Amino acid sequence: FKEAPEFLENFFGFPQKFYFKNYVNAFNISIKGTRIFGMFLNSIVLVEGCTLVSIIMPTITGYVVAKFEFPGRKLLYAIAISSMLIPAVGTLSATYQLMYDLRLINRYIGIIIMSSGGFGFNFVMVYGFFRSISKTYAEAAMLDGAGEFKTFFIRSISLIAKLSVTSNVTFFGWMWVLSNIVFTLATKSGCRS
Repeated sequence: FKEAPEFLENFFGFPQKFYFKNYVNAFNISIKGTRIFGMFLNSIVLVEGCTLVSIIMPTITGYVVAKFEFPGRKLLYAIAISSMLIPAVGTLSATYQLMYDLRLINRYIGIIIMSSGGFGFNFVMVYGFFRSISKTYAEAAMLDGAGEFKTFFIRSISLIAKLSVTSNVTFFGWMWVLSNIVFTLATKSGCRS
């Protein structure tokens, strides 16, 4: 609500005269042809797309690893835990190179695919939850005529809804920061958000 000179002189104080032209300017300024509503749209598409995919993939992966016995199951869990030791910023150059090689730079789908890993924090939460659910739920669903697919979607997803909400809110906040500051600037330079 202040003009630039007054803002620099009295940063925390109330304005002597309310100045609304800054808001008009903010909505009229265009960066590389994108106005503020386009920037908000970019952020929302990225954050919602990445959040949705990053909830679906770990849920499916966690269910399979927790409920089915197969060779390498414990190794997959160990890899998931170990992968959380590597900071995301430490893998940024390799991620950029991979996206460049696959021609996914400046595309929404590239960023959404990169956030769709089935491992990580969400996987560990979902895996632990599915391991704690009694097998009698699945057996009851089987007796009712449900196959594995229907058991997963109807029985298990209804039980895990609260965990998904928690995971979704956590990832949404994290992705909002990551998409706007680090990842988008490094991989989506043609379209600011």
